[in-house]
Amino acid sequence: MGLAVSCDDSGARTGPHEIGLIAKIAAVSDDDATRRLYRKYRMELFRFGFHVLHDQGLAEEMVQETFIKFCQQATNYDARRGPVRAWLFIMARSAAHARWPRPGPADHLLAPGLAPRERL
Repeated sequence: MGLAVSCDDSGARTGPHEIGLIAKIAAVSDDDATRRLYRKYRMELFRFGFHVLHDQGLAEEMVQETFIKFCQQATNYDARRGPVRAWLFIMARSAAHARWPRPGPADHLLAPGLAPRERL
């Protein structure tokens, strides 16, 4: 796997402890390691999801999907390419994008905040 401590321009880094947790998740799907990383990043990811989705339920789903995908792809993590936080946010952005409301056929004609009229 070749995991190593990583720093990016902002100073964020994936330290040896996190790298050890990721290695455990990758090798044996370690639930304790998954819980530790989940507890560390869940609120930050949730705030991001709520900011872009404007819906608590969708933001919670996005966080869950992000961690499921993270666990499935933990063997692919390479600290030399960036911190685990950045990798999680890339996955979260993808999960949020899949949940963004899609405009209906005439939604672009409505003024913001107005609901479609009932049909008579």
